[in-house]
Amino acid sequence: MGESSQSLEGAEFQVTDRWIRSRERHAQDGGVIMVLTYITSEKHAAGLLIDARDSAMLADRAKSEFLANMTHELRTPLKAVIGFAEVLRDELYGPLGSAEYQDFVADIYDSGRHLLAVIDDILDLSKIEVAA
Repeated sequence: MGESSQSLEGAEFQVTDRWIRSRERHAQDGGVIMVLTYITSEKHAAGLLIDARDSAMLADRAKSEFLANMTHELRTPLKAVIGFAEVLRDELYGPLGSAEYQDFVADIYDSGRHLLAVIDDILDLSKIEVAA
């Protein structure tokens, strides 16, 4: 005989590659009736569900790690772009010249801030998923 375990419905035994559940019933005449049920397909299905759950958890963890790393990789250069746009917008090193340049710089700055907000939202969502 192979593995065995107790369940609410009786004892479960693995014999070679098959699982069997045994239950006893008491007959009216005082005898005992032994009921054997093949449960190999149930055990196989339970194993598949456990494997699927484990795979899903691993994939979810990988996705969260990817998002955390990706947001860091995107935020670092994006903050530099926003910082340079602020320097140009505020004309810290002198006037830009054409008014069109001011519009371009404003668009760069606003787009950078918007993209940073989206990245922060994605990072917040991944943190919520990890905590759940």
